Parts: sequence; C-alpha cells; structure tokens
Amino acid sequence: MNTKQLWAILLILVSVTGCSRSPSRSAPPTHGTSLLVTMDGSKLGTNGVESIKEALARRLDRFGERGFLVIAQSNAIRISVAVTEPDKIAALTNAFSMPGKIEFRSVHKESDELIAAGKGAPGYERLAEKRKNRGGGPAVNVPRLVKIEPAISGAHLASASVYKDPMTKAPVIMIRFDPGGTAALKNATTDNVDQFLAIVIDGKLVTAPRILEPITGGVASIQGDFTLAEALNLANALETPLALPVTVTVEKVF
Repeated sequence: MNTKQLWAILLILVSVTGCSRSPSRSAPPTHGTSLLVTMDGSKLGTNGVESIKEALARRLDRFGERGFLVIAQSNAIRISVAVTEPDKIAALTNAFSMPGKIEFRSVHKESDELIAAGKGAPGYERLAEKRKNRGGGPAVNVPRLVKIEPAISGAHLASASVYKDPMTKAPVIMIRFDPGGTAALKNATTDNVDQFLAIVIDGKLVTAPRILEPITGGVASIQGDFTLAEALNLANALETPLALPVTVTVEKVF
C-alpha cells in the first residue's frame, strides 16, 4: 500500500466510522431496555468483571448510544439504554456478545492437496472460508488447513477502523498493530510470500489472502463477506476485546 492509497483510505475512513463519543449515563433512563451480561465467575481474575464492564462501555460508546452500566452480581453486568426498537436491541445484543478475538495464522502449504485427499496435518485444523459467489449464486465455503498456533494474536492490535473500498464500495476493516505486532507481521509475511495467511476471528475463518509481499508497515486490511454495519460492529469488538465469553439476555423493556 503506497502513501497516496493510505491517505485516500484515511479520508474515506473518517466519513464511514462516525462513532459518537458520548459519556455514560449517571442514572438509568426512565424508559428503554435492560440487558444483563453474564460470564463464568470461576474464570474471572482480579478486577475481571471491571475490565469487561469497561470494554462494554467502550463498545456502547462506539455504537453511538449512552447507557447506564452497573455490576449487578459478581459475574454479571446490567446495561440500561434508552432503546426499545427490536432491531436496535438485537444489534446491541450482538455488539456486546462478540468476544473480539483475532488471530493471524499460517495456512498449510499443501492445504488443498491434503483436504482433497481427506487428510489433516499435526498442529493444524480445518476451517472454512465463506466466499461470495461471483456468479450471483449462494456463497461457497472454501476449506483450509489452518495452523492452530497463531503467528500474531489480538494482543498486538492497536486499533481497528472501517472504510469503503474506493473501487468496490465494499466495507473493509483496517487494523493497525503495536510495535510487537508490526515485527511479527513482517516476519510472518516475509517468510511466507506467495502462501496464504488466515485471519481467524472468534474461531471463524474470515478470509485467507495470499501474501504477495512482506507487510512491513504494521497495517493490514480485512475484506470479508459482511455488510457495513457488520464491519463496524466487528471493528468495535476487535478494538475492545473481552477477557472471556459472555452471554447477553434482555431482562426487560420498560
């Protein structure tokens, strides 16, 4: 990616993300919806519930809604928002539910041949990449043998944003790595030029692009089969990952 392309992307990015930065409410709204976020208390470490509450507050902020968050139990957080529309409640539930765990993993060099023969490989697992059908039919699943151990984990992700591809108008997620991730991405792509690199999010293979050249700038993009709303929601989750899985239920609409 050259400098002109990067600046073009950044200009588009500003107009697409559009996340408001509104403070949390100091008290529950007089009408709206109450959501309860629960987690496995046995897996919570010191200040674990507080860290999840902070991540959920940031997700709500990026979603563009104000809310009142409170720790309801040792393993539960209640979120009250002035929202009653079913579609928006469903979107918020989804936004809070996503773990936001991203991994960059190697694809076996003989992935296609091994899969065709019905074989696997030690240290690899079979995942399917969902691709749009260029002929206009239903999406197709492309199986890959993906290394279980990641080359780069989400711990090195510094930011995640969304822009529209200037050519296709499709939403693309741009991620930027910290110095450790930048070095790891450079090494992984330098050693595997002309091979595939799998991007796995929450255990699902989102895409596996071919590495055309080493990526040295610490910036990568994710192009998948998602809408703009889904891309924004995913970028939100990636930038504010949860320490462990949660379950979100609607307590009441009031």
